Amino acid sequence: MIESRPDAISTIAFYNFVRAHKLRRWYKERLSKIDQWEQESHCQTYLLYPKNFSSRMAIDEVALSDGDLVTVMINRLSKGNKGKLAAVINGTKIGNITSVLSTLPSGVRNRVKEITMDMAGNMASAMADQFPEASQVVDRFHVVRMVQDALQHLRIIHRWEAIDEENKAIEKGRKHNQPYSTPVFHNGDTRKQLLARSRGLLYKLPSAWSHSQSQRAEILFENYPDLKRAYNHTVKFRKLYDVRDKTEIKMAFMDWILEGHQCLSKEFNSTIRTIMINLDRILAFFNNRSTNGPAESFNAQLKNLRFFQRGVNDKTMFLFRLEKLYA
Repeated sequence: MIESRPDAISTIAFYNFVRAHKLRRWYKERLSKIDQWEQESHCQTYLLYPKNFSSRMAIDEVALSDGDLVTVMINRLSKGNKGKLAAVINGTKIGNITSVLSTLPSGVRNRVKEITMDMAGNMASAMADQFPEASQVVDRFHVVRMVQDALQHLRIIHRWEAIDEENKAIEKGRKHNQPYSTPVFHNGDTRKQLLARSRGLLYKLPSAWSHSQSQRAEILFENYPDLKRAYNHTVKFRKLYDVRDKTEIKMAFMDWILEGHQCLSKEFNSTIRTIMINLDRILAFFNNRSTNGPAESFNAQLKNLRFFQRGVNDKTMFLFRLEKLYA
């Protein structure tokens, strides 16, 4: 069970009366065979594994160390960890990504029939150029999160307005030597508290609210009808992904977009326009109901690996181990 502990080499060294730094150096220079690694010369720039490109891929950006981002491509058809990692490209610049992927044989690139990703427009054009046979699928969780962020943005605007109003009332009271008493709703919340404490309930469906959250939602929507409209529209959007009939889904999205333009704020309408622009890639989800889950899962595995190694002190060695585990 030693291998599962953080910094396993230090633990092994302790029980074998060996200095940890010596054992670590011996592992790197002798046991690991990193000196025979074919990709060592360019590992800081990219890692590429053509055999791991399948018909269904995922692309995402992940933090490798100290906030440095890398772009990874994941084989969605891999079973377990082996063969999962297809590419690791340093940074997120489209020019760097395309220059690396363009070295793949055309047969490998034409093999890819579906790519899941986020809504970045520049990434979409790059993937269309490099994988001309692949349909692009915008990850459903990115889309839902964007709609929820728009809802939370509207709540935050009202919260700052409430803070500003209270500050003005306090200053006015001090100017006239009159103490200011903050109004309280029947559930015990002030207006500022109501808006701050409503964050969690706005992420949930009404069926998941607790009793106190139901009370708070009733007060919130009574005082902020625009938040109620935005929340109901967000819930309706989440339910669109439950539709199973492919012939109905495009009309359902268009109805949602039309309704949103008629009744919501300009902040929410920016999100609706983004969805409309990317609608074809969003609707592609309903072909196979594919998500970017494998890429998000790899991100979590990467974080665990960093934790067990207590950070990334040697980037080359870290990438070497990444290949051995996932490529």
